[in-house]
Amino acid sequence: MSEIFLVEDSDMDTLVFDKVLELSPLESQIQHFTTASGCIEELKKRMISNSSLPELIVLDIYLEDERGEMVLDFIDQELPHKVPVIILSASMGLVNEDNYRKNDCIKHLSSKPLTTDKLDTWISSKLIA
Repeated sequence: MSEIFLVEDSDMDTLVFDKVLELSPLESQIQHFTTASGCIEELKKRMISNSSLPELIVLDIYLEDERGEMVLDFIDQELPHKVPVIILSASMGLVNEDNYRKNDCIKHLSSKPLTTDKLDTWISSKLIA
């Protein structure tokens, strides 16, 4: 069973994400964080205890109180190996895709909401198993 971290501050988007995954053939455990700092704290705990890291992080860049880039910076600067990240944002028009494509851990940029078609694309592209 794979583990996915979802960093999302919208209850509605979280509900949609959970329902789409529920309808998929994936057997994934979702750990939800409403803040970037919450996700970073869990990654730090796992790194210190030598526990397994998630197989994927789905990240909303524009969180209410924080910027999702904090998670990307932590992965890039602190983790011994990179955790793949999919950016899922309602504000893709504001996202500088060229900037993000330079980051090795970012595997895909997508607009909200998550749909079964988008999830199928992630699965077929081996972004998630």
